[in-house]
Amino acid sequence: GLFPSLALAYDIAREDFLKDSKLSTLKVRAGYGIAGNQNIPNFAYRSLYRPTFTNGSVTYVSDGRLGKTDFKLVTGINKLGINFKDKSSYDDLAADTMYLPVGKSIKLNIHAQDVIHSVYMPHFRVQLNAVPGLPTYFKFTPTITTREMQRKENNPKFEYLVYCNKICGGSHYNMKKIVRVVSEAEYQAWLAQQKPYLTDKLKQKLHFADAPAADSTKKVQGNRLALNN
Repeated sequence: GLFPSLALAYDIAREDFLKDSKLSTLKVRAGYGIAGNQNIPNFAYRSLYRPTFTNGSVTYVSDGRLGKTDFKLVTGINKLGINFKDKSSYDDLAADTMYLPVGKSIKLNIHAQDVIHSVYMPHFRVQLNAVPGLPTYFKFTPTITTREMQRKENNPKFEYLVYCNKICGGSHYNMKKIVRVVSEAEYQAWLAQQKPYLTDKLKQKLHFADAPAADSTKKVQGNRLALNN
């Protein structure tokens, strides 16, 4: 690509008002340029590679982009509005508990179907509205595991939570999920146990038999994790 830049420098010590000064050089510099990678988010690679496990070894294969979603596709069967014609969606996951690796940059994609919600995670100092027709996201980095917080709070039942902070309907009181911060090893172990959202049963209900099932031995690292309410 083309990454233009411009830089200017000027030696003020050469000016008359500084000619008797002890300064031999006093240079002012200014520059501007495009590096070409400044808009690449942290840990973007985590959504682009798929680990394949064989006899205890692991290799990574490029997984492309995440599957697309559209609120118009939301039905009683496809509650997440996933576009299953997009092959990148075949290995996306759905879970009731959000597992996060400690010390890693996390990006949450926020969508709403018909009313305004507010995604609220008080222990992470995070809150962002979910507005219909306006997909957005936020990033944060968890630094304390759930187990560490349980010891810190002297509460073995402590859990991080994500819930809706808007009075959005009759089921508002029930809109909350557990967020569990774990070590990288624990996260990978949990991820290895998950199954793709697009199961054979769901494909039959969607009359989408032509879509190949994702190989259950191939788990996506950093894929979309959808939380159902």
